[in-house]
Amino acid sequence: MNIPRPNHHRGFTLIELLVALAILASLALISWQSITQMKASEDRLQRQTEAVALVQTALSQWSVDLDAVAIQPDGASIDWDGRALRILRQSSEPDASLRVVAWSNRPGGNWMRWQSAPLRSHRAFQEAWLQAARWAQNPSEQDRLAEVQLFPLASWQVFFYRGNAWSNPLSSEGDTASNFNPNPLALAFTPTRSKTALPDSVRLVIVMPEDAAFNGTLTRDWVYFAGNGAKP
Repeated sequence: MNIPRPNHHRGFTLIELLVALAILASLALISWQSITQMKASEDRLQRQTEAVALVQTALSQWSVDLDAVAIQPDGASIDWDGRALRILRQSSEPDASLRVVAWSNRPGGNWMRWQSAPLRSHRAFQEAWLQAARWAQNPSEQDRLAEVQLFPLASWQVFFYRGNAWSNPLSSEGDTASNFNPNPLALAFTPTRSKTALPDSVRLVIVMPEDAAFNGTLTRDWVYFAGNGAKP
């Protein structure tokens, strides 16, 4: 005669339960760290992408300003005073007016671009040319209304190519802008070369801050072809 044996259902011991919970907690922690790292990488990539786009936009505007330079046969159209690069350029507006634009790196701040109102007279040009230099040194509240903040820079340098050599613009010939013709057709790309003529090329060297999302040193050259306009 067979006597049925009672079924004994063995459960988890407290130690086994704690071990299982510890394993689950470890897996959850690993998963959370992976998700956090992925999110951090995604955020970093997004910041870098935005920083690169901002730099590209600013450098494109730099080239556009130089491409649109309005040449004065007997006056400076591009000038570097150690703080700001000033450019007399043709406006992109339909009225074909002229403007003065300036680029500067404010200490402890950002790379900046300033633009004057449309120029209609010699006096307006002289005032805007001086205002651009003042803006780079000690901007007033009125000056700040015409500026655009671009991005932080650790440092920047500008070089002119003249006489088959790169040089500091402060040692290059040409500094004054005594003559002005408000007619852009008369100013545009005159082949006459004088001591105040455009440099053959302008080199921009910018150094990004080490803690920036996009850092390092960038060099951009702009080349002028006499008689054919300015080409990047």
